[in-house]
Amino acid sequence: MHPFDQAIHLTATSPGTYEGHTSSAYANLVGPYGGVTCAVMLNAVLQHPDRLGMPVALTVNFAAAVADGPFTVTARAVRTNRSTQHWVMQASQASGVVTLATAPFWNATPDLVCD
Repeated sequence: MHPFDQAIHLTATSPGTYEGHTSSAYANLVGPYGGVTCAVMLNAVLQHPDRLGMPVALTVNFAAAVADGPFTVTARAVRTNRSTQHWVMQASQASGVVTLATAPFWNATPDLVCD
């Protein structure tokens, strides 16, 4: 497995809840690089059984430094419409919430695709 795939790997513990672990391959002085943290958050939704469509944007708020070790990510759809879903993701460690994210997904259907 590629180091990036290892770094963003999540194991489902229940629908919408995933366990992960930081990777030394993507560590900096205070924790994982922001890009790999963003990828972990997005990966939680991409693995979710209720996801529809593909992401069109991602907003990530780094609430605290992610400490080396395990973390839990939760992902939930807060709104699903005919063509979009809006997701909220949260990463937590023993210290509390470390990362919050939102992502809209677009469920492209043939009648909505513009050429």
